[in-house]
Amino acid sequence: MLKNAADSGKTIFHYAVERFDVEMLETLRINLSVQQFSALARKKDLSHQTPLSALENYRVQTSDPNEPKLRSKIRLILTEGGRTSDESS
Repeated sequence: MLKNAADSGKTIFHYAVERFDVEMLETLRINLSVQQFSALARKKDLSHQTPLSALENYRVQTSDPNEPKLRSKIRLILTEGGRTSDESS
């Protein structure tokens, strides 16, 4: 059973990372300010893991050939810190 956010300190970013939900992270990136996105991307849960560190530590037991691509895409979204392609130039 999944712990709720009050028990784990996880944010929606942590849950999106656990589910490899690129679409959710993209939606958040579009709808949050750069500052809000960056703050949530750096927020630690009660295990002291940020969404990015959770991604690096999380090992999926899957035979999905897209898993490495999804992991890379999520890493890129989180490390961009909410910048759009126009802002990162």
